[in-house]
Amino acid sequence: SVLAPNGDAVSATSTVNAYFGAMLRSPSTGIILNNGMDDFSVENATNRFGVHWSPSNLVAPGKRPMSSMCPAIVLDADGKVKIVYGGAGGTRITSAAALILFRNLYLKESIKQAIDGLRLHHQLFPNEIYYEKGFPRVLLDSLRDIGHREKEEVEHSSFQGIVRLPDGTVAANMDHRKRGSVEGF
Repeated sequence: SVLAPNGDAVSATSTVNAYFGAMLRSPSTGIILNNGMDDFSVENATNRFGVHWSPSNLVAPGKRPMSSMCPAIVLDADGKVKIVYGGAGGTRITSAAALILFRNLYLKESIKQAIDGLRLHHQLFPNEIYYEKGFPRVLLDSLRDIGHREKEEVEHSSFQGIVRLPDGTVAANMDHRKRGSVEGF
């Protein structure tokens, strides 16, 4: 995520998909090759993220696989950049993205609080709510009482974001769940 002094913004997400991608490295460039084909469905199979196959996501000429990537630039009512963010983490990206925006825009948490806060994840199938260690037990009990199954999260999404504050200053945060840092100039 980048926010320039003149207001230009870029949010880009790239991936090799799984850790070390296809486990192949180009002998000439040294670049690790991705395994993006894994994002397509395989008939009657569930992928490593627990997502069931879908006829609309089968391999076919000219198609791109469905993806959870959702880099975003949020504008204010005047069309000026308010938030720039993006993340990694497979199917957990979309739930984290929504939760971070909700916390920042509606709960008025700082970008650090919104990104660093504990997360829940539900992707419909399997019918389980994944939660991070430390999530308030009272909330998990309430969800269980209305029929949700819960499971402590092992894999996490990781986000980074930039916010333009009302006074024009900028705040940024890199998720503590992965190594990295924010830089400014």
